[in-house]
Parts: sequence; C-alpha cells; structure tokens
Amino acid sequence: MFISSNRQSRSEILNFIELIQRFGVSYHFEQEIEEALAKIQSIYTSNNNILIMHQDGDDDLHSLALLFRLLRQHGYPISSDVFERFKDDKGEFNINQNLTKDVKGMLALYEAAQLEVHGENIFDEALHFTYTHLKSLTDNNQLSPILNAQVSHCLNQPLHKRLLRLAARHYMSSYQRQHPSPNHTIMLLNFAKLDFNMLQKLHRKELGNITKLVGKLAAIIVFLDDTYDVYGKLEELEPFTEAIHRFKCLIKYLPECMKVVFEAVVELCSEMEMVTAKQGTSTFVMPHVKPAFFNLANACLMEAEWCHEHYVPSYEEYKDNGAASSAFPLLLSSFLGLGNLATKVVFEWLATDPKIIRTVSTIGRLKDDMVTHKFEQEREHVASGVDCCMNQFGASEEEAYKMLNDDIKNCWKDINEQCLNNPHNVPKSVLDCVINLARTSEVVYENQQDRFTDGESLKHYVVQLLL
Repeated sequence: MFISSNRQSRSEILNFIELIQRFGVSYHFEQEIEEALAKIQSIYTSNNNILIMHQDGDDDLHSLALLFRLLRQHGYPISSDVFERFKDDKGEFNINQNLTKDVKGMLALYEAAQLEVHGENIFDEALHFTYTHLKSLTDNNQLSPILNAQVSHCLNQPLHKRLLRLAARHYMSSYQRQHPSPNHTIMLLNFAKLDFNMLQKLHRKELGNITKLVGKLAAIIVFLDDTYDVYGKLEELEPFTEAIHRFKCLIKYLPECMKVVFEAVVELCSEMEMVTAKQGTSTFVMPHVKPAFFNLANACLMEAEWCHEHYVPSYEEYKDNGAASSAFPLLLSSFLGLGNLATKVVFEWLATDPKIIRTVSTIGRLKDDMVTHKFEQEREHVASGVDCCMNQFGASEEEAYKMLNDDIKNCWKDINEQCLNNPHNVPKSVLDCVINLARTSEVVYENQQDRFTDGESLKHYVVQLLL
C-alpha cells in the first residue's frame, strides 16, 4: 500500500502517511516516510524553503496544511508564508473564499498551526480564525454528530499536544465509526489494531520494570514536596536540604519523619547505582542524578523560605525556581538513565541545562499552578504563578490565568524551535521523551482538572492503553 501510494499524487501520499501516523503504526515505516517526505520537499520547495504552488493541482487548504505539518514534524524548515495565499487584500483570512465552509481544511490548518515558532504571526491569526469558526459550528450543532465530535476533540486538545498512543487509540475508534463499510483501508485498520494489542503486552511488561524504580522515584518526589510544602519547619528544612546536598544524614538536626524521607532518597540512589553499574552507565548517570535531587530540594527550600517570609517573588523569579521545583529535570535524568537511551553524549547534553527541559518544566509548573490555585488559597502556601502575576502586574485572577496560558503557548513555540534547530544533534528518541513530558502535563491538567492529585480520573486512560 505504501509503495502504491508513492505512485499517486502528492496529497494521496501525504494522506497515507497521515493515516499510518494516526493509527500509531508509523514506527514500522520510518525509512519509507523519510524517503517520501524528502522527495516531496526537494520537488516542491525552492532554495529559500518556500513551497512552489500549483504543481499538481492539489494545493487546497487541507492538503497544504497537512504538507506543512508533516514536513515540519520531521524537521524540514518550511516557511509559514505558504498560507499567505488564503488571505485577502486586508491581510486577513478570506471568508469569501469559502474557507469557513471547509471544515476539513480549517481543522488541518488548526493542527498545522500548533507547530508554530516565534515570529510566525500568521499562525496567531490562523489559530484565532480556525478556532472561532470551528467552535461556532460545534456550538450551533451545524455539523454531523461524528464530525462534531471530531472537531470538539481537536479543539479541546490538538494532536501535537496529545500523548500519541492515546491519540492512536482514540483515532482508531473514531475512524471505524466514520468508515463502517469495508474499504481499501480496512486491512490497515486491522493491522493497526493487532499492532496496538501486541504493544499492550509489551507495555504491560515494561510497566512492571518501570514501577520498580520510577514508581519509587515518583513517590519520593511527593514525599519531598510534602515535607517542604506542608510538614517541615524552616529550621528543620535547612539541615535537611544540606543532608541531601552531602548525601550524609545530619541525624541530630533532623526529626524522625525527615530521616525516613532522607533514607528513602539514599536507598533509591543506591539502587539506581547498582542498576546503572550493570548497564555500564553509572559513571556518567549518577553524577547527574544526585545533583538533580539537590536541585529539587534547594528549589523547594526557596519556596519554603518565601512562604515563611510572606514574600511574593516576581513572576520571572518564580518561574526560574519553579522549573526546578516541578521535579521534571530529576524525572527526566532518572528515566533516561535507567533505559537504553543512557549515553555519555546524552548526559553531557543534560549537564548543559538545556532550554527545552527548562521549557517543558515550566509548562508543568504553570499548568499545575492554574489548577491548584484555588485549593492552595485555603491554607498557608507559597505564592503561585497566578499570585505572582496578580501581585506584579496588578492583574485580576482571570487576567493572570490568561498570562499563564499565553506563556504556555510561548513555551510550545520554544519546544518547536528547539526540535527544528536541535543544535546539539540530540537523538529524536530523547527529544520525544522530553516532549512527552510536556504532553503528559497537557493530559494530566486537561480541562482544569488535577488528575495528578486525583489519580482515579486517569483510570480510563490506563484502561485504554494497557487493557
């Protein structure tokens, strides 16, 4: 089917690539996809990366937006100027071109715009244009039930920000509802289902291995957070932080409950040391993991001091510290260190404090802040990102939420930029792990829900992925 699609028009090739990606089976065809996209990119772009129009008559909005998204997704530097042709003399997206009736095209443009980088103002306009018109169509029930559900799902969480296995599971069910009668893709759909079920078995096995160490790590991070956030007194937290810095328990200064937490940290690090020693990676993994524990503890101590002094930091000061207190850098270095992605080159890159990791950590921190802000106001708590915005800029709560959401949008632009440029030539599999942490934040805090605290609300996702 793939070979056959390569003899067809550009849009048919792209639609086939899109379908196998949406079905979650594109990892079987990575080389074929790269070759097909490289060929398209070389034929359809000029020297300055501007797409040449009207080559085979399939440059409608949907085809062009899909082409843009797939090429940029795979690291090809395509200019957003290709969408200028859909604007009118006033520089606005032209309603008279019947764009608002082209639901498929608007959906494709909305998805393509998620891969924007800084300075691409056309995508700010495109997002406003597509979201406004698509939302109006769903709110007024002007679409068929199946299409309405598809549009609502996309507007709620675009593909670029979804966890890809969950997205594949949803798409297979949705596709089957849209195409109930047999057609030429039924074989591909059946293949995708079988592949998904085979991967479920592998993932269940992997999950057993992951929970032995990463599960403990997640629990210990919560212990640390609660120690600094709720239970510890400042005069106890300072020697506790120093103990983590030295990895030596200052027994006479610590209460019993903190000794237990400290010993859990030491025990986990010892276990990680044994695992990485067997892998032959401990010499470059552990020197990174131990400081990551201290960086987390130090950031939590800073927040405890702010809370004790009733100090509200500037928004930028809060974000700088919040990236570390999110625990994402520790999670990433530990997760990468325990698998086959652990190489000296990767850990040398981690040691540079990469911008993409700080960016992903900021998304996690700000998403959490917006969801937990009202609950945390019920007790004494360090100022959150919402509070810092309100205090520094004299903003209302609603305005502060908008500022945080705008910041998260800019963070995604940073992520897209880092993936396109990739100055350190970091393996794509490693970058995918980093981006998936940002996607996890989008899922965990989707629709202003705190699914981190209320784990039960993630249960249906676990069932979909593993059962």
